[in-house]
This record gives sequence, structure tokens and C-alpha cells, in this order.
Amino acid sequence: MGIHLALLQTDIKFCDFEYNAAHVIEMIADAMEKVPRPDVIVLPEDWSSGFSDEMFHHMEEHIEQIDGPSVTVLRECAKQYSVWIVAGTARTYICGVFYFDTHFINREG
Repeated sequence: MGIHLALLQTDIKFCDFEYNAAHVIEMIADAMEKVPRPDVIVLPEDWSSGFSDEMFHHMEEHIEQIDGPSVTVLRECAKQYSVWIVAGTARTYICGVFYFDTHFINREG
């Protein structure tokens, strides 16, 4: 007995959240069909939008709230499949400060 991990490496399209989210949803669904089923799914850094030096200089255009679309998609998947999800780097803005976050989402979303 142990913990089973699924490490997903995505083909990120720069600044195309809809494509990236759809691709990750599909990859999570595929991972959950494996035997043994994963207990934890791990996504790469910047899975939802990619990153560039240019983006860094205009970060205010590429942030989302803590309950924004990136986390919402993952919360729905975690709940649907009853799986933990670790997702690297969503850029959030809280109380005037930018944060680069890694989210740990439990089985209940």
C-alpha cells in the first residue's frame, strides 16, 4: 500500500487558458482511468498560461483572483474524481501584492 501519483506534463499554449484547461481536464480524466488510480495528480508550473519575460513585465494583465478560473477548474476535477491535485503557479493578487502560488486541492475540491 502507498500513495499513487500521476505527474502530468502538458503541452502548454502560451496565454490560451481555454485550450490549456481543456487539455488538463482531458489528461486528468485519462489518468483517473489508470490502474492503480492516482491519489494525487501533480501539474507543472504555469500549466494554465505558460510564462515569458514579457509577461513578467505586464503581470497585472495575467493575474487572477484566488478563486479564479485556474483554481476553479482544478477544484471541479478534484471533486469529480475524488483526487488531490497539486497545481503549480497561478499568479494571484491579494491586498495589493502579487503572489506566485502552488495550490493543494483536496478530494472535496
